[in-house]
Amino acid sequence: MRKQKILLVGILIGAMLLTVGAFGCSDGQNGGQPTTLDGVIEDLDTLSGIVTAEMENDTTLTFSLAEVKAETVVATLGGPIIEAGEPVIITLDDDGEVEEVKVESAKVWGIIKELGTSNVTVTVEGEGDIVLEVTPDTKIEIEDEGEADFEDLEVGQLVKTKYDVISLEALEIEVENGDEEGLEAVITEIDEEEYTVTITIDGEEEIVLQVTTDTKIEVEDEGEADFEDLEVGQHVRVKYDTVSLEALEIEVLNGEEKEVEGIITAIDSGNYMVTVTTEDEGDIVLQVTVDTKIEIKGEGTAIFADLELGMEVKKASYDAISLEAFEIEVENGH
Repeated sequence: MRKQKILLVGILIGAMLLTVGAFGCSDGQNGGQPTTLDGVIEDLDTLSGIVTAEMENDTTLTFSLAEVKAETVVATLGGPIIEAGEPVIITLDDDGEVEEVKVESAKVWGIIKELGTSNVTVTVEGEGDIVLEVTPDTKIEIEDEGEADFEDLEVGQLVKTKYDVISLEALEIEVENGDEEGLEAVITEIDEEEYTVTITIDGEEEIVLQVTTDTKIEVEDEGEADFEDLEVGQHVRVKYDTVSLEALEIEVLNGEEKEVEGIITAIDSGNYMVTVTTEDEGDIVLQVTVDTKIEIKGEGTAIFADLELGMEVKKASYDAISLEAFEIEVENGH
């Protein structure tokens, strides 16, 4: 299965209050009322869930996220940022053990839905919208291009944002640029109103591509073509943007004619398909159509129903792309 660079976003429980059981504490007991301290995460072991934090009173706290229970303080979208360098607020109980950990920032992936005078609305697929305030301190970047301005943001862009879960101020906005992917597939659906083409790869993975005025469409050995020339069932070579899923190039392939010899090892009567096992190329599954010429050597013209397991195929010519058989000549071994 091909990867496609895919948008994965989890529901944040935003300004999250994390109630954790203490794993350890270097400061000993407080012996009084619960104490709240500001600190910074120094280290997170992603395998064990052990977090080390440097606190404002110059102590080091170590605790486990494995015992976390979440309480919602502000319901929003994305995922809490618990990583080295991030600020946290930790509450110690009257025994000096870690009782609560509150994160201050979160990340969210989504598509820019709307741009205001100083804010951006990001849509998270299947979850909803979040409106983030853009300030002079917001760091804006375009992937592989560097720093950018608010004016460089556009509706439809895929962005990764880091934001303050209380104020909903955007701390960082990174515009993601998709890679260019090239592959061969079969057109399985065409939406003439939306100008989209659904392609299927290896009979399994489906991708819906947006055709635009900039999409280059060609038919192999024939030259330029239009969207209207595309048809379901065509084998195509496509290039597309892995983020926007815009088709950059679509080339309809005209398969060359190939010939093989072998033995019939399987017959699918329901789908009019026959498997020819060859010495050099292994199994080839050929599609028999009304235009396929079938002949039994020494007997003349035949039909699909005359084909039998074990027959020797003296010649099978077919389209290398569609695998449609042009001619099948067999020898009756009886």
